[in-house]
Amino acid sequence: MDQVRGEFFQGKISMYNHKRPVFIHFLECIEQETQEWLVDFYPKNGLTPGTVLAIDHPDQSVLCEILGRKRAGRFVRLLNPEINLESVWARNELVLAD
Repeated sequence: MDQVRGEFFQGKISMYNHKRPVFIHFLECIEQETQEWLVDFYPKNGLTPGTVLAIDHPDQSVLCEILGRKRAGRFVRLLNPEINLESVWARNELVLAD
């Protein structure tokens, strides 16, 4: 496990070991200032609040923490406060997380 310190997050990042990749669909930005997003995951199992996912994108690498679950999806918070996901994923495309 790696120790990470950031503006929004202090703690340990644990590895999510699953036989299949995790796909994240960013649905809506809920809170611009704290970069909280409503997302949908596939597969949905094994992802609990507090889990931190590393998303590799050709332009940037993004860490996001799963905050909780709502009926419409799950909420995540980006741990890289300088990243503007709306410009990176303007087409609302699926992304792959480790």
